[in-house]
Amino acid sequence: MSSYIYDNEILPTHFSIFRNDRPSRGGGVLLAINNSIPASIISSPSDLEAVSVVCSLKFPVTFCVIYAPPNATDSYHKRLRDYILDLVSTSKHVIVMGDFNYSDISWGRLSGSTPSSNLFCDLLFDLNLHQLVNVSTHVQGNILDLVITNSPHLVCN
Repeated sequence: MSSYIYDNEILPTHFSIFRNDRPSRGGGVLLAINNSIPASIISSPSDLEAVSVVCSLKFPVTFCVIYAPPNATDSYHKRLRDYILDLVSTSKHVIVMGDFNYSDISWGRLSGSTPSSNLFCDLLFDLNLHQLVNVSTHVQGNILDLVITNSPHLVCN
């Protein structure tokens, strides 16, 4: 994406579009919410590709979209974990979606082969978060695109 592309060029005007455009080489993250749902953006760290929104449904639900590049540093992964921890600690119902690029995680065992992946698994375990994607999302058979929540009953399979 680019700041030169207007929201109404992406989706019809009956959506509120929340986005964090990548400053280089296109891309970024976007979350679209129907205008009939009251929504407000939550501040996210400028060094993460993330956008988070609280929607006022029958109760507040926080939605977050994240992109973690495949070559991200350990410090990037730490900031990502800290951000998810902050979202979960301040919101009763959280749904985090995105491309996390943890290709080495075995989701059935909730363990990985790198320190960053294992720390991410520990975060999910410690916060009682559920990772709901159980089919490959990549041509090499990995699950890279995740849906993580502390309220799995809110997500339809």
